[in-house]
Amino acid sequence: MRKVLSIWALCMCAVLGTFAQETAPKPVLNQAYLDYIEQYKKIAVEQEKAHKIPACITLAQGLLESGAGKSELATKANNHFGIKCHSDWTGETYTHDDETASECFRKYRKAKDSYEDHSLFLLRPRYASLFQLPITDYKGWAHGLRQCGYATDPTYAAKLIKLIEDYQLAETTTNAADSNHPAQSTQPTQPTQPKTNNNAPDGDVIAKAFSSDKKVSATMGELSLFTEHPVHSEKMVRWVEAELGDTYESIAYEFNIEVARLRKYNNAQKGQQPEIGDRVYLTRHK
Repeated sequence: MRKVLSIWALCMCAVLGTFAQETAPKPVLNQAYLDYIEQYKKIAVEQEKAHKIPACITLAQGLLESGAGKSELATKANNHFGIKCHSDWTGETYTHDDETASECFRKYRKAKDSYEDHSLFLLRPRYASLFQLPITDYKGWAHGLRQCGYATDPTYAAKLIKLIEDYQLAETTTNAADSNHPAQSTQPTQPTQPKTNNNAPDGDVIAKAFSSDKKVSATMGELSLFTEHPVHSEKMVRWVEAELGDTYESIAYEFNIEVARLRKYNNAQKGQQPEIGDRVYLTRHK
């Protein structure tokens, strides 16, 4: 009798489990998001073919950064990815309040130009490790963008992944990958490899670190997997020289230091960022 009851209980669990899966609530989709995807899906796929950046990642970033094309930057400057001017920008600009008042953002003639510039932005050495991931590994790419310093929001990767899964954006990358290039992408030919320590693991280890969302640790004076900056040292004080596009946030992630601590080491005010050539101290100094 006990055996019969056990079998009955297992059967009921299986039935209830199936029922729960079938009745699981579906995400409520935003029509503005659906319209945005339909409008820019083709451009994202074109960027994937040209630069080996997953179309689903590009679309998710565009949705998130531009508020589905409704943000001020998107509507007035055709800037769908919130890319700031930086010293190398020679095009039109648009002033917008962000972390500080009246910051300089890039302005584009059309939205497609913003997508192209976004791809070129990710082809910088800082993001070269991402291109060792399979192009269909959108979770790895999402976590990798966060870990390489693209965004300071700790939930940035989770937001991208949710958008990709809720709106089934992975299909855009899968289809493009199947029809145009192998699922395992190669590294881009344009940027050089980031500088790493001699004991840095190979691309497979980097991919696993991204996919598992484990932050790669580094002790002071030891470069992380994603280090680009040579560390200078004098009398127990360590620093790096700021390069184009550096922020205190990106350098903090690079060396596994709390952003607030790094800003304190450098007496940086809220919203202040290092200039090219500035010393960014990694340890306390007098």
